[in-house]
Amino acid sequence: MGSCCGKKEETKTDLELNGTKLLEMSRFPTDPLMLLIYVAFSIGMFAIMIYAFAVGQPDRLMYGTDWTGTACGAGDDDFNQFWPNPVFYDTLGSICLNGCPGATWNSTEYPATGIYCHCNAQLVANLTAANGILGTYDFSTIFTSEKSNIKKQCDASSNRGYAYWTADQATAAATSSEALSFRTSEGGGVFDGTPNSYLPLMTGYYWYKQTLADGNSKAMMPICNYAYSTNKALNRCVPDSTAIDSLKTYVCAGDAACGFGTFDSYIHVANNVLTTGMADMITCWYVILCSFLIAILLGFVYLILMQYCAMLIVWVMLLLVNLLLIVTTAAFCYYYTVLEDKVDAVPQMATHDTDQDNMYICLAFAIVFGLMELIVFCMCVCMCTQIQTAIHLVQLAATAIKDMPLLLLYPIMNVLVLGLWSSLWIAVAVFLASTGEQVEHAVYGYFEWHYTTEVEYAVYYWVFGFLWTCEYMMAASFTMLAFCICVWFFTEEEADGDRKLSNYLTRKVIWTTLTKFGGTLATGSLIIAIIQTLRLLLEYIQQKKDEFTAGKVDPGCFWNFLFTCLKCCLACVESCLKWVNKNVYIETILRNSWFCTGVCHVATVVFHYLDYITVTKPIAAGLLWSGKAAITFGTAGFGAYWAASLDVGSIVLPTLMMMFIGFGVATSFTEVFSVAVDTMLLCFCEADYNNQRHTLPKCFKEKDGNNESPEDRLDKAKQAKTDREAESETKTIDPAQQVDLANTE
Repeated sequence: MGSCCGKKEETKTDLELNGTKLLEMSRFPTDPLMLLIYVAFSIGMFAIMIYAFAVGQPDRLMYGTDWTGTACGAGDDDFNQFWPNPVFYDTLGSICLNGCPGATWNSTEYPATGIYCHCNAQLVANLTAANGILGTYDFSTIFTSEKSNIKKQCDASSNRGYAYWTADQATAAATSSEALSFRTSEGGGVFDGTPNSYLPLMTGYYWYKQTLADGNSKAMMPICNYAYSTNKALNRCVPDSTAIDSLKTYVCAGDAACGFGTFDSYIHVANNVLTTGMADMITCWYVILCSFLIAILLGFVYLILMQYCAMLIVWVMLLLVNLLLIVTTAAFCYYYTVLEDKVDAVPQMATHDTDQDNMYICLAFAIVFGLMELIVFCMCVCMCTQIQTAIHLVQLAATAIKDMPLLLLYPIMNVLVLGLWSSLWIAVAVFLASTGEQVEHAVYGYFEWHYTTEVEYAVYYWVFGFLWTCEYMMAASFTMLAFCICVWFFTEEEADGDRKLSNYLTRKVIWTTLTKFGGTLATGSLIIAIIQTLRLLLEYIQQKKDEFTAGKVDPGCFWNFLFTCLKCCLACVESCLKWVNKNVYIETILRNSWFCTGVCHVATVVFHYLDYITVTKPIAAGLLWSGKAAITFGTAGFGAYWAASLDVGSIVLPTLMMMFIGFGVATSFTEVFSVAVDTMLLCFCEADYNNQRHTLPKCFKEKDGNNESPEDRLDKAKQAKTDREAESETKTIDPAQQVDLANTE
């Protein structure tokens, strides 16, 4: 069984399809070598986790760091990261405060919360020439002159990389004798060594760039800044939308090159989301909770419709498709004849050329829609058996879910397991990201993170491990669900149509999947993880290409076309391989086959039953999408009607929330439904391929109700033939000889 597409042909009767035997059969572990590789890889991930927790400093990310690289809250109560000037947040850096400023910023007078100045001498180092307004001035004196009030504050032992003045203190400092002396002797008649002198000015004094002696370009930043209104979120003092607008206008003085649009947009979006619609959500809280029950009720109604009305729905849909295609074709044909009469009119009309073009267009569309109708009609007639089979599979899938309602927990368990794993992965990623070394920026003096080569490799390993493990978990949960469906499908029906399933079905399925199929699941999930990694790598390459070509000559549309094609190809390959993997997992359940052998057998079965697959998949997909839409919008509709009767300003946000809940519940129903149909489709193909249609549910049996196996029917046919031959020989014997023969016997 471990060979890949071996030459040995399986005997059609080797596979015994029976629900009980599928559950109880003796199995061996599949693809054990790949399972060992996955276990070894998981040990490597565990080692990275231990290293991250041992070396990482999560406070750096949890609370943020100031421009010196010190984590907020390190040794004191300054747990809040604050950007004195968010317009230049990437070069000025942040500081750590006890609390977030909440005063309204005012551009004409000092606010009550005061003024903050960075104590980073590197910000003004080597800046000696202003932008032509101030003339020549050595800005570094504000951190070197003993007369500078900023230097005094920054030299104080209590500072944490910044200096602070209230409005009254700043005014007093600006009128002191030392400030006047500093202005006269060192300030060029403009600067007085107080925060007032280094605030952003409407005249744009503090926004210019200078080329240094080493060739680097350095911008003059506003060292001191007014406090502004903020909102605290995740230990960060986030500027509100009003403050960011005022700051950008005031600091940049309308300069388009100044400011950071992405940061501004983020603040606006975050503020709007946090400040709108909350009251309506609170008012409608019980309606939102009830929408969950409404969605579940609609989901079971959908299953009942699929169980009893699937045949009617499918044939009505096919009839409507044929009718619409016929009407469309007839409409184009009719308009073609109308235009033909206008074209043939004598004398020619002024619109002759336009009418002629439209006539040929109508003819082309009539031919296209006519061919489409011919194909659909032929499929409905010639593939009637396949359509009926697809309908039976849909009905059986709905029945199976009703018989085993716990299967509806499959998406929920998927989300919970993946959520727990994602939470652990994020925690380790946070610790791993905080293991870097701090390096001082050569131009502006703030500290930034740099990682060693080993840490970078560990990050790559951790990211790939996340993809592989996620795919492994989803493959395992799919196999468990498909296992239950296979057992149900091949369990003999009772007289009332029910099936007697094992009381320990779930426990047995989980145990067998985890202990016997682990290697096959690891192989399939590894292939998908590699494809996903290639897609991430392609996105990274394109991003770097865009950064490299930004502001340069456009390389042309060829590279964009190439990247788009590669993205589409990888997405298609991933989708196809996921479908193949799912069928291989089902084959593993039925045959206990290894991954490679399962791929070969799946290809064989799919080739033999391509007509059934091509018919069943679109029908099931149409029913699933229509069901998902009905549950989602039905839930939102009921909820919106209820919410409209309450005292709310707008039902938009509550309705969106209820639509989201409805979509989640609908996904739970339709995802399980989809897995059930796909599993039953391959089970049907396997039973028919192995001459075991007698193992199928009653709806697939012959019309005469004969439930015997083909082998039993063949033996009976042979026995009947032998009896007929014996009877024929008996009729040719003389009656007297018959008496003698009887006496002899």
